[in-house]
Amino acid sequence: MALRWVARAVGIGALVIIPRAAYAGDATLAEALFQDGKKLMEAHDYAHACPKFRASYDADPATGTLFALASCQEDLGQLATAWTNYMDVAERSKQEGRLDRAQAANDQATLLAPRLDKITIRVAGETAALPGFVVKRNGVPMAAAAWDTPIPVDPGVQEVEATATGKEPFHQIIKFGPQSDQQVIEIVFQDSVPDRILPPVAANGESTSRPPYRPIGYVVGGVGIAALAAGTVFGLRARKLDSDSTSNGHCDSTGCDSKGLDLNHDARTAGNVSTAFFIGGGVFLAAGITLFIVGAPSPEESQYRASITLTPSFASDGGSLTLAGRL
Repeated sequence: MALRWVARAVGIGALVIIPRAAYAGDATLAEALFQDGKKLMEAHDYAHACPKFRASYDADPATGTLFALASCQEDLGQLATAWTNYMDVAERSKQEGRLDRAQAANDQATLLAPRLDKITIRVAGETAALPGFVVKRNGVPMAAAAWDTPIPVDPGVQEVEATATGKEPFHQIIKFGPQSDQQVIEIVFQDSVPDRILPPVAANGESTSRPPYRPIGYVVGGVGIAALAAGTVFGLRARKLDSDSTSNGHCDSTGCDSKGLDLNHDARTAGNVSTAFFIGGGVFLAAGITLFIVGAPSPEESQYRASITLTPSFASDGGSLTLAGRL
């Protein structure tokens, strides 16, 4: 702990006595932001101090400002980001001839290294070879060189996604603790996405499959048969109603009473419905036979299934018909 504060004192203290301006930029704005950041940091208000240092660095990217930002980020708990910036400060300070600051930044990075949270994303060879394979961390595609490498991350949430052609997407959200949280994520696809059945395609790019005439013919013909059956039911009902009108003295050679007239009316209506069903049924049956003849069975059409369910019911005063079909 003592070494940590000595290193930080050397690095940050040097900012007071060494001019920071080393790059072109808005030096005046950068200095004002830097001074505000120092005051906030001295008050332990790291949440507001760090953005000040960040804005100061953006206005004038001085190495000393980056050192202060790294120190602030460390206090804020963003250890991975602080570690990265300390390493950057060490390298830049060497190039600038600031060996004291380079040593201080390097010491801080060395002290932080064991405390870093790290995520390792493992990808097996057969997984990496899948067509269209892509793995992302926090929405950013990862290069293959980054796989199987422990990557320092700040505490909080990390999101890992992976996709491949024909596979269910992989998705996992991982939450990291304050420090030294090491987690390994292995990309494993659980299920395959079933390929859609597509019709054959000719060399010119047009589909070679034909409409399923024969299965449609089954349905159309089935409807025709059902209509003929319904016509039969209504025809039988018409005959029964007509018979009822002449029985029990409702109708005779001189005429019909009110009951007889109602029965005659119902008989004519049932007869008309029967005729309509017979005509429509004949048309549908003929169309179904035509489609059946025109359509030839093929492997592509074997996926179609047609069924007709015809359920008649009869009662003393007539009957009914229930038709159900599926293509």
